[in-house]
Order: sequence, then structure tokens, then C-alpha cells
Amino acid sequence: MGGRSPHERQVPELNTPRSILIAEDEFLIALDLEDTLVRAGYTDTSIYSSCSQAIAALSIKIPSVALLDIHLHDGSCIELATELKARGIPFIVCSAWPKSDVPEIFLQAPWVSKPYNETELLTAVVQAMEASVRAPRHRDLEHEH
Repeated sequence: MGGRSPHERQVPELNTPRSILIAEDEFLIALDLEDTLVRAGYTDTSIYSSCSQAIAALSIKIPSVALLDIHLHDGSCIELATELKARGIPFIVCSAWPKSDVPEIFLQAPWVSKPYNETELLTAVVQAMEASVRAPRHRDLEHEH
């Protein structure tokens, strides 16, 4: 009858159209980012205030794009950025840190300085979404053979 085996869902759900992971530990900034995105039509957003939460979320749902602050409650987002890059998920750095003080992985991504300009942010998101559509995806790196 075309039914699916319950064992088929062992890997995370592929990105839903226009889904965005927001890794930001300042609550008001996270809400403002989400509001800006929702008003622009990006209604599938998820906010995480720690890198460990965001990394864990990748095992459940793979976003189209991620917005990252460089440092969250549990420290640097190097591990999160590395995981996103390995999975082929474009990310945008949203930070007030000077570029001269950050690890190389963050400099390889588009950069939107805080306080962010809405047009600059949305332009970066559109470009990342376009890259997301073209990029090969890795559903679950731990389970690939």
C-alpha cells in the first residue's frame, strides 16, 4: 500500500523549505532576529542559546541555514560551525566581535555585524538560502556508510 517502515526515520529530517536555526544567547536579540525573519516570510525558525543545544537539534532537524553568534552561554560556537560546515549547511555569523579576534571558520562565512542592519541580514539569508538549495546535504554523518 505504499506505507513506510517505522525504521525509515532513523536519520534527521532533511531541511524543510526555508528553515533557519538561530544560535544566539541574548534573548532580546534572538527574538528580534526571529521577528525580522518571520516578517520576511521565514516562518520555520528555531532559537538555541547554547551550542550544545543547537548541535543536538541537528540530529532531529537539519535547517536550510543557520545564524550564529560566535560565543553562546556554553562557550565558542566553533564546534557548531564545524558541524554545520561538515553537513553542508550554510551559516551566517551575526556578531559584535571584531573579525580580527575570531577563528578562521567564522571568517569563511558571510558576516553581519551587530547591531545588524535588517536589509544586510535578509540579503545574507537570501544568498545563504540559494547556496542551501545548491549544496549537497549530509543527513546524518554518524550513520553514513
